[in-house]
Amino acid sequence: MRTVRSRGSGDALFGSAGWLFADLMLALVMMAILTVTISQQKRSAPPSAPHKAAITTTTTTTPPVTTTTIPPELLQTPVHVDLEVNPNDLASNNPGTISGIQQ
Repeated sequence: MRTVRSRGSGDALFGSAGWLFADLMLALVMMAILTVTISQQKRSAPPSAPHKAAITTTTTTTPPVTTTTIPPELLQTPVHVDLEVNPNDLASNNPGTISGIQQ
């Protein structure tokens, strides 16, 4: 014997929610694709032809050529420095100790 299941009102509600979510995702994806396509068309559009205007002549001088020096690269090798300092002389502002550290 076959039994017929009747659908409750909750089945239709939750079944429709899945399709609604899928349709909304499809709409969002299509909007994203259109946005990218339109923005790329605006970037790659050729510049419009300039309007014909009165011809004017100007003379320009070429700017002087300047050479730029490229700064040397920083060496990335560690440097080890040993300092022998008497902390008491340093605390008393001994000029000999200070000049020794500066050198």
